[in-house]
Amino acid sequence: MMVAVLALSSGLTSGCAAVFRSSAPPVQFESDPDGAQIFLKEVPQGQPTPAVIQVPRAGTTYVAVTKPGYADHRSVVKKSKNGAWLTWDILTCAIPVLLCIPLIADGASGAWNNVERVHHAKLEPLGPGGPNYGARLPPGMPVGAGASPSASSNTAPPRPEMSESERKATARAAFLEGVELADKGDCTHAIGRFEIAQRLFDAPTHLQHLADCQVSVGKLIEAQENYETLAHANLSPQAPDAFKQAQESGRQSLAALRQRIPTMRIQINPSPSTLRNLVVQINGKVMPTDLIGIARPVNPGTYRVVTQATGYKTTQREIVLVEGDTKTLEVQLTR
Repeated sequence: MMVAVLALSSGLTSGCAAVFRSSAPPVQFESDPDGAQIFLKEVPQGQPTPAVIQVPRAGTTYVAVTKPGYADHRSVVKKSKNGAWLTWDILTCAIPVLLCIPLIADGASGAWNNVERVHHAKLEPLGPGGPNYGARLPPGMPVGAGASPSASSNTAPPRPEMSESERKATARAAFLEGVELADKGDCTHAIGRFEIAQRLFDAPTHLQHLADCQVSVGKLIEAQENYETLAHANLSPQAPDAFKQAQESGRQSLAALRQRIPTMRIQINPSPSTLRNLVVQINGKVMPTDLIGIARPVNPGTYRVVTQATGYKTTQREIVLVEGDTKTLEVQLTR
């Protein structure tokens, strides 16, 4: 009897659907190419694509997926009403009126909503003549006045809720906080400040400091990409001297960095073409099978490689790479 009362109380106060459904189901965020940063309602999620992130059923969830050299992907997580739960709540809303509480609770909590399981972002490359050329220039800045759009990294279109002056002032404040943190040796937190500054206002100085800090924390691949973007930016003769100096510094840093990036090649025996349902995971992320046998640039660190295929035992291997390493990991599958 007590159990029944508790169940009824729970259903009346939280709603029928809310009792049985998670309020924030997991969503797989993917991008093409992968390795992009994910923002939900302008809040960075701290993990690149592909990633699984919990998304609330209630309300509108705005998504921004950003990657240096590509136009930002902006959209919303798709949600739809679940007719079965909605119908159930309506049918149970009868005399006494108390039974209508679940209808109100579920409506307010979004418990009726189905949430898409996979959110995919197709990122379009930036560049002269491309469909998004000019998309990242600050408002009012003509092409050629400063850095070209190809020089931006993780920049977003201007926030409609911020004026141009507010946006520039906020970018400047974030940049200065980043410089202060970096000067104290805290590049881990400085990186976030530089990324915010660059998203708000595209500037070579932001990119240079961002890449410098990424190098200091071992994110050599990310730093190389930002240095490449900086090195190939088309600066006009009227660009500030600070922008020109940042670009020259970036080019010099890029040349030195290329020699430091390790490469990792994974070889699998028997041949992958003879295996069924082959899955290779590196530190928990699935590696496309067409990359098997290719020497891939990676950041220094320890990599745990798990290999599975139908009819073979799961194999787990580990490989450690330091700067400048070129290593091959041989994986032998056994039955």
